[in-house]
Amino acid sequence: MFEARKSMGLINRASVTGSLKVGGICGELACRSGLIQHNFNFGTVKGSDAVAGLIGYFEISDRYNFNELENLANLGNVSGNSRVAGLLNSSRGRVSNSYNAGSVVGEDKVSSLFLNDTCSRKCLDSLHLYDFSEEHIDSIHAYADSMGAYFFPDTGAKPINRGYPLSAYFYSDMLFDHGRGTFEDPFLIGSLHDLRRFERHAGVNLTRYTTEKSFFRQTADIVFPKEDNEWTPVTANNIVYDGDGHSVSGFAIHDTWLDLDALSSIDSSLLFGDYWSKNWRQSFPQANYCSGFFKYLEESTIDNLKLKDIDVEGDLAVGGLLGCTSSNTSDNVILSRVSVDGSVKGLVMVGGIGGNLRAKLYDVANFATVTGSKYVSGIMNEADPGLGMYRFVRNHGDVTGYAYVAGIASERQSRSWLMYAPEYYVYNRGNISAQEGPAGGLFAEATIRNEGHVLHGAYNASNVSAKRVYGAFYGDLYTDMDLKECLDSMLYDKNLMSDPRNVYLISFSSDTTIVSDVTVASVDSKTLKSAGAKELGVFYGVDENNENDGYPVFHFLNGDGSSESPYIIATAEDFWKLYDLIYRDPRSPNHYSNSNYKLVADINLNASAKRPWMPVSLGPWGTFDGGGHTVSGIYVDTTVKTYSNDAVYAGLFRENLGTIKNLGIADSYIFGDTAGAVVAVNAGIIENCWNKNAVVEATDVAGGIAGVMRSGHIHPVSTRWPESDEEQRAIANHDVFINKTYNGGVVRGNYSAGIVGYVLFDDFKDGYISRNVVKSRVANSYNVGEALNGIVGSIYGSKNFLYYHDIHFEIVNVYNADKRCHKISSDDAEFAVNAYYVVMGQEECKDIGISQAIDEMKTKNFAKKMGEAFKYDADGVNNGFPIFSDKRGLDPDAPISIGQRPFIYKALQVSVIDREIHLNNLVNGANTALFDLSGKRVWNGTGKSAVIPVQKAGVYIVRNKYQIKKVIIR
Repeated sequence: MFEARKSMGLINRASVTGSLKVGGICGELACRSGLIQHNFNFGTVKGSDAVAGLIGYFEISDRYNFNELENLANLGNVSGNSRVAGLLNSSRGRVSNSYNAGSVVGEDKVSSLFLNDTCSRKCLDSLHLYDFSEEHIDSIHAYADSMGAYFFPDTGAKPINRGYPLSAYFYSDMLFDHGRGTFEDPFLIGSLHDLRRFERHAGVNLTRYTTEKSFFRQTADIVFPKEDNEWTPVTANNIVYDGDGHSVSGFAIHDTWLDLDALSSIDSSLLFGDYWSKNWRQSFPQANYCSGFFKYLEESTIDNLKLKDIDVEGDLAVGGLLGCTSSNTSDNVILSRVSVDGSVKGLVMVGGIGGNLRAKLYDVANFATVTGSKYVSGIMNEADPGLGMYRFVRNHGDVTGYAYVAGIASERQSRSWLMYAPEYYVYNRGNISAQEGPAGGLFAEATIRNEGHVLHGAYNASNVSAKRVYGAFYGDLYTDMDLKECLDSMLYDKNLMSDPRNVYLISFSSDTTIVSDVTVASVDSKTLKSAGAKELGVFYGVDENNENDGYPVFHFLNGDGSSESPYIIATAEDFWKLYDLIYRDPRSPNHYSNSNYKLVADINLNASAKRPWMPVSLGPWGTFDGGGHTVSGIYVDTTVKTYSNDAVYAGLFRENLGTIKNLGIADSYIFGDTAGAVVAVNAGIIENCWNKNAVVEATDVAGGIAGVMRSGHIHPVSTRWPESDEEQRAIANHDVFINKTYNGGVVRGNYSAGIVGYVLFDDFKDGYISRNVVKSRVANSYNVGEALNGIVGSIYGSKNFLYYHDIHFEIVNVYNADKRCHKISSDDAEFAVNAYYVVMGQEECKDIGISQAIDEMKTKNFAKKMGEAFKYDADGVNNGFPIFSDKRGLDPDAPISIGQRPFIYKALQVSVIDREIHLNNLVNGANTALFDLSGKRVWNGTGKSAVIPVQKAGVYIVRNKYQIKKVIIR
């Protein structure tokens, strides 16, 4: 007898013979709760009593409701006397989405599928259990698509499974024609055929029940034909669907049992009496919960997708894009850059975007007409009102219902325990009509407590009508606090109000506190169109192309953030937008931190103690090109209350994991625990950047260019955002490089220098390193400012320590022209190549590098010594010291050749990525071999590392000289 909480992915190909309780996978299995999934038997099973292809006898305690026995298959022959089944025998429980393809022979109580006294033949059919032992292969293919997400037809030119349905648990790479479902190689959806596969198989957990996600990218617009446009709502966990700006058009979702037109003619007050709410299931047992393009999502992101000309009908929780989400948190579903157009109809909780959601919405638009009875909105209705985030959300569709009808959300609450539930930049253009009420241009009902609800930059340009309470922004608004703390910059078009009885911009219920100085204004249409954008905030712009009938539109930055069309930073206002765009973007990887930017003018930020600059972070794929321009007027002091508790990193940038180039800093003051003029912490590339005269001070680490330089950086130095696995892999696999930089400012701190205050090397997280050596370098740089050390303040670890951790570091082609006894670095000379410093004759000044007289450093000969990245200062722009030429000097990939790597015996490292075995720390010159469990050698080779592709799942053994490791491929 075996007791288990999980039995997944087991395969038996051996013959099994016994007497009582005999199974191909397990003779007797007792479960309290858990998963019994994706188990296959191919072997012959023989016994006397309780014999089955998979589990001879399955027992579950009456105290537990176990219902996750699914995706099972038997292809072996089973024989016995009594209680003989193709799949399993059980006293309780249900099996679903499974099949038998072997012969089943017995004398008493025999079933080709699932032997259970409480489940009839009709019951078995409803659970999608099929006996293929006597079916023709063509009909088997037809059944495969009805067996849930995990099974698909074995229709290849050469059948893999004798023509019987294949399991995506073992053959996930065959589900889609293109891609592998990873971030780097997503599944591609480029046709209706691909989309239909997604419809059937999106629910497959391709990451084997881990937290990693499956990635999909749409590569073309997809249009449904009118004669075959019915869509089955998709349920999925842990996916990222990138529409890549493409659309899906013309699909329909209908409930065959539900007559919405008939129901709409009934007095809605009867529909929502006590009987209705208490007896929904009894009254409508066939009701379909959660309808939309997606039925249910958890831990998923939908980005950059357009749904056009859709026709969606449902009953409870209906949305054009998404019906329902998990009720656990608001963070696990993100909807960004999505739009819906067409018609969405339902009864309860109906929204143009979503039905019953906890989600973060970012740059979302609804153009569909929305019709329902109770809780009807242009955007969405919340599973737990008050959680989630709306940012850059707009509704253009007309919304009609009986009660709780709104342009954005039907209900919104903030609670004493809820820290922050912001709605920044939302507007409504659709007409809102409620037969009863309440109704609101933005929210039908809202409760505001403890500053949990913040509405900023909102407007309503539509008519709102209802029998009872209604308002331009809110229908019912309950609060016990001063509204000026949470409502700001709100405008309403008074010309569009058809009913003069609606005299309130905000409608208040009893027991509320009303203040007179909330920034809410009633304006005419002309004023809202011409001057509204300025009043609403920096992310609104004038509708110059008349895309919104002249009303204000959202405006981010010019460009799309790609390398071909980077976001343009042309004004100080553009630069101030960066903080909001990067830190409020809920996507992971963060879109704005991983985008491309181009500065096209010198900019003065005009920051001050009253309005300090908020440093921003750049992700591993992000690039900021200063275009040779200078940013001035930076003021950062992280000791003031404006910053959050963890904001101790000061600079124009807080953290650089990507590339910053061609950028100057001037006339600025930067202070923090860790500070740098360009960036506080650099784990990427900084090239052709300079600090003209900025003052950089720190309580700990300060650098004229970067405060800290980190290699092998995995965990973020701040709570900028939770870095995704994809970001972490990128960070762990790129070099850290500072090239062609100079400091002319004043730098002060415990660890401080003209270029980098402190060089730090982190350990790598297991599984993220895909190469042996990571290089870190400060090259072709100089200091002419004031700093305790000229180039680098302090270096963590000796050369041997760094080599042991596969990190190579050097300081090359640098000079320090500070006339005092200040050094290249405080650490030993083993890291320096072609490094020079001014000598003043003091005996105590023992620096790394080569001492040089000032007059010599101003010669052509010295400029030549510095390498091709420098040239002679013929015009005296740098007081005679060498200046930069137009040549790069060094590439980030250039090898670091100083010293010899000492021989250090290191343990064999083994990792598995998809179906590749990655080996590191192999004894160089020794043979490496890979064996399967039968002892057959499947690969051999030599070298210090290896990547071995493996086609079949199973257990393998790696042997290299004295080391042996076991590897499991699933």
